[in-house]
Amino acid sequence: MLLKVLFTLALIASVLWFVRRRQGNSLVTSPTPAFGNGRFVSLIVGVFVTAVVAMIGYRVYDAQQRIRVVVVAPNGDTQSYIVKKGDIDRRRFVTEAGLEIQLGAEDRLELRPVDP
Repeated sequence: MLLKVLFTLALIASVLWFVRRRQGNSLVTSPTPAFGNGRFVSLIVGVFVTAVVAMIGYRVYDAQQRIRVVVVAPNGDTQSYIVKKGDIDRRRFVTEAGLEIQLGAEDRLELRPVDP
């Protein structure tokens, strides 16, 4: 996701560079800049930077949320663990106690909220 945002910002910057370069080569010069003295561009860049910081902040906040992971074995046995969301991978997770759990192909994973 971050790569998409950075790619978008790079694209916007390259378009602005191209427009400014082209305006410098034109024979007719306008007395006012095309983007309102740069305020519009600054506003757009500020909005993008704020959005990126907000998205990164939310992802960090969300990754720190504690949830209960219940592992259900094929024979019906269950085991419950408290895990941070960011520590869960496809078939593997790390508990808050530092225990690394690798799930088998038949094991099922259930995610539940932690009871207060």
